[in-house]
Amino acid sequence: MVLIVLLYWPLFTARLGDQRSLSSGDLTSLFYPAAVYDVQQLRQGQLALWHPDVLGGHPYLAQLQTQVLYPVRWLTVLLAIVMSDGELSYTGFAAETVAHLVLAGWGAYLFFRRISRSYMAGLFGSIAWGLSGYLTGYPIQHTPILYSAVWLPWLLWSLHHSSHSLLSLSKDDGGGCRWLFLTALFWAMPLLAGMPQNALYIALVAVPFVLWQIGQAPREARATLIKRNLLALLLGLGLMAAQLLPAIEIMAYAERTDWAFAQKATGFEVQDLVGLIYPRLTTWSPLYVGMSTLLLAVLSLRRTNRQVVLWLAIAAFGLALSLAAQTALFPWLYRALPIFALFRNQERGALLVSFSLIALAVHSLSLLSLSKDDGGGLGKGLPLRIGNLLGAWWFLMLTAAIWISFQPPRAAPATSCSALQGALGTRHGIVCVVGVAVRCAHQKMGWCPAGWVDCARCRHNSLANRVCRSLCTAAARQSFCAP
Repeated sequence: MVLIVLLYWPLFTARLGDQRSLSSGDLTSLFYPAAVYDVQQLRQGQLALWHPDVLGGHPYLAQLQTQVLYPVRWLTVLLAIVMSDGELSYTGFAAETVAHLVLAGWGAYLFFRRISRSYMAGLFGSIAWGLSGYLTGYPIQHTPILYSAVWLPWLLWSLHHSSHSLLSLSKDDGGGCRWLFLTALFWAMPLLAGMPQNALYIALVAVPFVLWQIGQAPREARATLIKRNLLALLLGLGLMAAQLLPAIEIMAYAERTDWAFAQKATGFEVQDLVGLIYPRLTTWSPLYVGMSTLLLAVLSLRRTNRQVVLWLAIAAFGLALSLAAQTALFPWLYRALPIFALFRNQERGALLVSFSLIALAVHSLSLLSLSKDDGGGLGKGLPLRIGNLLGAWWFLMLTAAIWISFQPPRAAPATSCSALQGALGTRHGIVCVVGVAVRCAHQKMGWCPAGWVDCARCRHNSLANRVCRSLCTAAARQSFCAP
């Protein structure tokens, strides 16, 4: 969380030469003016139900992205009243945006530490999610995407707590009720944050996670868990009803609901998947979670269990969905489930991919910590596997560079090809060649450098440092513009 604040300190520094601002776009033309209007109305003691200055008048509350009923916006209003006489400056709005990145990292730490039972694994997951290419890219411009996505780990954390508090208590008490209502609140927050598409994607993670928890529970407790989770969901729907019902009503008048399939079936192109292994090939890096995270996610497949299958299935589903018309999944969902026909820009399914890859990486780190005690697990033969993975990663980058170089300029900008080809001769290529050398030395002579042994003994700090440097660089380059 401190890293996020340090990364974005140029937004708040008093030194004119060091000041930066968030890149202009939807952030400055739509969401900042909406936030200012919210603050003005709430400062006067009323909700912004209607906007008289848009056309001949506009049902302001019914537009989800205005975030009128979003609790964090109310906190922003309170701080604006206390600190700046009720006026929301652009710097204050940027602070609200950065605060959501801090919330994302905090929630990820709580969730990943709980499921991994490891402090370092939780810290790694916090850095990887809070500074992921997904959160620090376009969602900074489209704040409802960011504000809704940050509540995913909080919802999973509360679902896990709620289930375990129920299983550990023979009688109902206030603690169980507290987690029930907290879970209901986190169900409602993504929609109140103004992004129903992300609320759907979060449900596509939370529902399988709940089913996995029910499958792990004793048979006699499963019916109770189902009832508890259904009750939390119903309470969450009740909390979001004041926002959801007007939005459904105005949807009948929205022009986008009549768009054809071709207009909604936009998403990643196949060449965009190279962004999994190298950032900044285009303006944004939504699939990039860091090299260390990706390698650890692949290592988790060495020991498949229900948890690995869960996250792998969610990642595969999200990747297929984000490719839109490039695969058969979205056309089938478009016809079979009408809710998927409401949304465009299917590349936003990168949320599922990024979070699942980070969860798989955290699972690998938890197994590495166990290998310290039993001498096995993922730590056994770790240099050999890491060498293989680094060699494969270098080969994939080389193949991608050659393939992209033959694509038309519109499909693959020259800057993308240059960046990828340049990476092969820089530190990325060097690291991979060293990895292959380590793999060969370990196979032939049983030798490996002390750094790999330390990693096998649960020295996770180097991994956290690498993913931090990688993601901070990608985030800074896609978030800032000069004043």
